[in-house]
Amino acid sequence: MRRVKKEKPVLKGPNRQYNFMKHWRTIRYFYKRKYNLSESELEVLLYLYDEPQFSREDFYMASNTMHWKPDRFYDLRDRGLIVVWREKNEVANRKALYELSSQAKTICSSLYRKLLGEESISESVYNNPIMKGETYTDKVYRMAIRKMNASKK
Repeated sequence: MRRVKKEKPVLKGPNRQYNFMKHWRTIRYFYKRKYNLSESELEVLLYLYDEPQFSREDFYMASNTMHWKPDRFYDLRDRGLIVVWREKNEVANRKALYELSSQAKTICSSLYRKLLGEESISESVYNNPIMKGETYTDKVYRMAIRKMNASKK
């Protein structure tokens, strides 16, 4: 009796419409390292990117679910990522309003473009501090960046 070979099934990859979060960890590390941001600070900037202006209460509402740091607002303001849009006016009973600086808006829009695959992360040592490979983590992410950039081409 002869054995009949079964045909191997053809495996198809998943038909996914969205996969922009695939490289989130690598892109997040790049922005944290390049702009010296903590994870919470980056998340607050991304949350506020959608808001044209915001009050300090709105800022604290946004950062309420993150690691508690009472100076986060002042740190971001002192570093130039948050700027005053309208000064406080006690006579007219208006509170101060703030907005993200042009640098913070550029960080957020560039991050979104990288997530969507419209931009790649620079592999230049001058534009990307990770490529220097100063720490073991940098070396690991350097390989991940190269692989990510190659997969987008």
